[in-house]
Amino acid sequence: MFEAKSDLTGFSTEQILLLDYKTFHFGNEHWGVGTGETCNVDRMLERKDDLIKEMNEIKKKQNLQGILFSIIDILKEKNLTLIAGEHEEQIIRDVFQANINDNIADLGSNISRKKQIIPALEKYFKSKN
Repeated sequence: MFEAKSDLTGFSTEQILLLDYKTFHFGNEHWGVGTGETCNVDRMLERKDDLIKEMNEIKKKQNLQGILFSIIDILKEKNLTLIAGEHEEQIIRDVFQANINDNIADLGSNISRKKQIIPALEKYFKSKN
C-alpha cells in the first residue's frame, strides 16, 4: 500500500507539488505548503531541482511570500523540506533550528503539517507582529 501511494510515475512536477497542498496566511504573508508522502525519498529527491523550479513558479503565480514542500518518509517518519528561496530558508532556520543543505531542510520528526509545521510557523509570525 505504501509503495502504491509513493508511485508518482506519470505525474508532472506541478501535480506532485499540488497533490497535497494548501495556502496559509501568517500575518501579512501568504505561504503555500505542500507535502509528499513516500517510502522512497531518494526517488522524490531525484526531482529536487525541477520541484524547486516549479515551487518558484507557483510562488509567483499565487503571489506568495513563501512556499515549502515537505517530503515525508512514511517508513522512517522523517521530514525533508525543500526550500525555494532565502526568505523561506531564514524562517525555517529560525522556527525549527533546522540544518539546511542544498535547499533541503532536515525537519526531523516534524511530519504533520497540521499539528507541527503550521502551528510552529503561526507562532513564529505572531511573535514578529
